[in-house]
Amino acid sequence: GTMTSETLERELFGYERGAFPGAISSKKGIIEEIDGGTLFLDEIEGMSKNLQFKLLRVIQEKEIIKVGGDEMIPIDVRIIAASNENLGELVENKNFRQDLYYRLNTLPITIPPLRERIDDLYLLIDDFKQEMDFDFVFTKAAKHLLENYTWPGNIRELENAVEFMINMSDERGIITRDMLYENIINNSSSNEDTEPLMTIEESEKALIKKA
Repeated sequence: GTMTSETLERELFGYERGAFPGAISSKKGIIEEIDGGTLFLDEIEGMSKNLQFKLLRVIQEKEIIKVGGDEMIPIDVRIIAASNENLGELVENKNFRQDLYYRLNTLPITIPPLRERIDDLYLLIDDFKQEMDFDFVFTKAAKHLLENYTWPGNIRELENAVEFMINMSDERGIITRDMLYENIINNSSSNEDTEPLMTIEESEKALIKKA
């Protein structure tokens, strides 16, 4: 489940004994543990205003205070943050601190959504196939649907799709359009709705490639 703001704060900043029910001893937080290193924060747009302020302090003042503590602990970490949403728009809508946004935005890297870099599709699929130790090839119609799908869930959705295809593939390791999950079949901008039969040559090529 999603971590609560309080739990995340304790994990990041640590806590003193007695800071909350169950805190029978003090504990170092992740930020203190990795002093001198790099902290990656994903989906930072979901961080509470309180935590945003505390993170700003880490960057500006290079110090933290544990939950339930009063001692300022010097700290030096590099912060890399990722967001699925446009932080500039969230700042305009007062949903993200402007000062923290500017502090984090010193070296922005924009990764376009998968639908804007379809050329990367098969490279990513090959990576996932390698990770999952399974190989398969696509028919032309399956490729057509994959390339015309908008991939709203981006890389995570693609990884799930690869896992789905592995479960659906037959012993030949050939993925037809009917082996793609419904979202791809129904929401692709492709109008090609019939699966052309593979020629013997195509089938042989697919089997050779798999072997």
